[in-house]
Amino acid sequence: MDRLQSILTLSPVKITGIYTVLGMGWIGTSDNFAAWIAQSQADLTVIQTVKGWGFIVLSGLLIFGLTIYRERQLETTQNRFRIANQHLHVLHRVLRHNIRNNMNVVTGHLELILENSSDEQLREHATAALSSTEKFCDMAEKLRVIDEVDPNDPSTGPKNIVSIMEPLLRDVQSSYPDVTIDRHLPSVAYVRGGPAMRMIFDELLTNAIDHADRPLKALRLGVTVTTTKESVRIEISDNGPGIHPDELDALRAGHENQLLHTSGAGLWVVTWLVELFDGEISFDSDRSEGTTVTIVFDRSSSMSYAAETAQNEVPMFATETTQS
Repeated sequence: MDRLQSILTLSPVKITGIYTVLGMGWIGTSDNFAAWIAQSQADLTVIQTVKGWGFIVLSGLLIFGLTIYRERQLETTQNRFRIANQHLHVLHRVLRHNIRNNMNVVTGHLELILENSSDEQLREHATAALSSTEKFCDMAEKLRVIDEVDPNDPSTGPKNIVSIMEPLLRDVQSSYPDVTIDRHLPSVAYVRGGPAMRMIFDELLTNAIDHADRPLKALRLGVTVTTTKESVRIEISDNGPGIHPDELDALRAGHENQLLHTSGAGLWVVTWLVELFDGEISFDSDRSEGTTVTIVFDRSSSMSYAAETAQNEVPMFATETTQS
């Protein structure tokens, strides 16, 4: 039984190879045996027919056994995913409601201390604690977005990246007027997305600003969107301090542990949202030169590429540098 199970757990390529070798060996051996015992051509025909039907039956039983085994494996895996998904939803609910409500209570008390206390040491401790609670609530809000995104939502479909990016860039520039933003955008660039797609770019831009190691007047952000017949490529860059190597290793590994971990949930949320919309994301970061985040989505448009290209201005990418 253990030997049979070990065979069934082989990869499809190995199973096919074993089946091919055994099948060829069976055909050659059985043909020689049939020719040896047959007394006439009629006998040989009967033996060959029986042999052929036997081979078909044995092949069918093998395929049936493999199919049943794989179905049971799939069912077991689905059950594990279902249980893990239930655990995840419970954790999200606890994080979003129970813990967050308690943190709101803590935040309220800390704010009262800051409003009514004249003790400088107490106010200093309360300010530090309040900063931590606000970061926690912000992290919980980001994770809430992931829990609510449904890739199969009817509103998910072709979205013009540019129409999402332009108002976002205006908002960022309005909130941080000292930051220089270089933008290279076509008129249209359609990908498959949903309402949560804005958060991807919002998080990347605000993350670059929040972690800047220089005055905002010296911070420079770049946003470039390019299109091909198959894909849309978005590059968001900054001249900040770069992402810590430990955080990059965790993101590339796809999980966290005691050695590999990030300082927050923002980049995880960005990565998960990109993957939910069938995109690919990569990070090119240097501690002295800054970071470039590249996101690639499949192009999704009812327009032909030629028509989409024609709709873009000539030259195709108009460059705009904004700084107040």
